Amino acid sequence: MRNKYEDFDEFVEWLKKDGLKPKISERLWRKKIFSNLQNGHKKSLVNYEDFIFYKKLNNLLGKNIIYKDIDSSISEIKTEHLDCVLLMLDSTRLRIKLVEIDKFIDNYMRVKDEL
Repeated sequence: MRNKYEDFDEFVEWLKKDGLKPKISERLWRKKIFSNLQNGHKKSLVNYEDFIFYKKLNNLLGKNIIYKDIDSSISEIKTEHLDCVLLMLDSTRLRIKLVEIDKFIDNYMRVKDEL
């Protein structure tokens, strides 16, 4: 965690967007969050893992997918319970189990240079 300070700043901003705010001092609040992460505080680690997953999904926006008869780019991503719904530019909807998203990315995501 120490060598990912930029990631930590993004994490703190993500927490703020999620509604968490410092009660007194933002500096002390940030130090407490950082300390909790380094010391393995369960709730902080769960929040950080959620943040990493959120980043992974957002990085998919605009990426091209070649899957079965679909060859399009992702325009929107929604999470619904245990599924991830990818809305494509051609109005196609793909529903993928959240636990299978890494496998799907590895097998069907294409960078434009690879096409």
